[in-house]
Amino acid sequence: MHLGSGHNFRLHRRQDRAEAVLHELPKLGVFFFRGDNPVHGEGSSGVLWLGGDLFSRVLTLLVPGGLVVTDGSNPGSNGPKHLSDFYHNRNVGRAATSVAVPFEYRGRSFTCIGYAGEKNGPTLIWRAA
Repeated sequence: MHLGSGHNFRLHRRQDRAEAVLHELPKLGVFFFRGDNPVHGEGSSGVLWLGGDLFSRVLTLLVPGGLVVTDGSNPGSNGPKHLSDFYHNRNVGRAATSVAVPFEYRGRSFTCIGYAGEKNGPTLIWRAA
């Protein structure tokens, strides 16, 4: 339950390769992706979730005003660059929210609205209108 509004929400959990079952999800209110890093030996999935094709599939499911929460891990070459502006910058921290640039990507407007800790840089919360 969302404490502020009292509305219930549903959490979808699957144990499978997410990119293979993405089409089975109805809609997404939040897309959370962070900490996937092939460079630092963390056992990266190698999935370019922030790449153009896969991220576009995510956007078709993301409701208007939905949230993208990410540290910018595994950006693809044709994905939204600003989601990864602070990737591997662990010195900026919460201050990233005040310098994050709003942007447009494939018909959606993204605005940084918050900070959710650190992983491979600041994890930022983006509203996708």
